[in-house]
Amino acid sequence: AIKSELEQGTVRILSAKSSGSGFFITPNLIVTNNHVVAGASGGQLYITSKYLGEKPIQAKLVTTTPNSEIANADFAILQVDGLPKKVKPIPVGGVPTSLQGVIASGYPGSGIRGDANEITPSTVYTSGEVSVVQPQPNGVSLVVHTAKIDFGSSGGPLINRCGVLVGVNTFLAPPKDGESASITYYALAGGSLRSFLDKSSVAYAKSDSVCGSAASN
Repeated sequence: AIKSELEQGTVRILSAKSSGSGFFITPNLIVTNNHVVAGASGGQLYITSKYLGEKPIQAKLVTTTPNSEIANADFAILQVDGLPKKVKPIPVGGVPTSLQGVIASGYPGSGIRGDANEITPSTVYTSGEVSVVQPQPNGVSLVVHTAKIDFGSSGGPLINRCGVLVGVNTFLAPPKDGESASITYYALAGGSLRSFLDKSSVAYAKSDSVCGSAASN
């Protein structure tokens, strides 16, 4: 059931300068990272997914956060109209807890490289758990997790095992010289996204419990 929901809710974001991932929060609104769409000129944003079909669908940029600097809110909202199929919006949760199981979906370069369809590759899924939540002075919470992501995963959803969004995958950090640790994967907490959506006066489905049912905002 979770795979089916993610298949319907996750999309690839394409622009002239970059590609990334995103997900539906309503039947026609998509969330991604600001840095995924930065620099895209008018009319040059598209979404694709196997579920929606082979043809890219044009998207319109609605609003973004002021910047995409690391540890700041890094979000953008896109609007699409005339979708060929109904989609499954992902309910937005709050801040996860350490050791909570999570699933990431999106279009990482390392995962789609072998796909024969370069424009609309299959969605890539990885699983792991939350390592730690790091609140920042600006109110944003970073979620460090072990569900493998890569370049191209930015903007994709990080959900718990009940299908509720707990983070938006945003960046990764390689180990510094002398460190024995591996690459660290970061998401912006669902609660940080909710703050942005509320300030933007966007209605969306939300869930305040770890595995609760979605309620309209």
